[in-house]
Amino acid sequence: FGNAEEMARLTGAIGDIQAEVCGVIDSWRTSLSPNTIGLMEAVNFIEAGYGRFSDFTWLFAVDNKLAIQRLKDRNNLTTEMAEQRLSSQRAWQDREPAVDLVTLNNGSQEELIELVETEISRIRFQWTAGTLPPSKYMSWWNTREHKTNQP
Repeated sequence: FGNAEEMARLTGAIGDIQAEVCGVIDSWRTSLSPNTIGLMEAVNFIEAGYGRFSDFTWLFAVDNKLAIQRLKDRNNLTTEMAEQRLSSQRAWQDREPAVDLVTLNNGSQEELIELVETEISRIRFQWTAGTLPPSKYMSWWNTREHKTNQP
């Protein structure tokens, strides 16, 4: 997924994913109650521009060393294979400027669940109170578009 040409080829084969993502989020806006959260996980959510349709972009990250170990354990990979898989992805730090929240998943599953529940409560409270700041995504996207449209 780190290869732009391959992603374009895959996207072409699958169809207009962007329109589908936009359609799903638009349907949530009309069908979900005001206190319900719609959550979308997508490969290249940030890079593909899907964040333009959302109110909040949340990135989950893990330290590389731990990511390699988890890949080895879960997928029965060698260190070399796990490192290769990790190196084919963009670093989470490169995505960070586009997101509203980064949550590090360096602990146990129980710790992650607690972190997620705490953040969801905080975000929901801010949304309900009208104090949730505008997403940083659009600013990042517009800067990115400006740079890519330069001759």
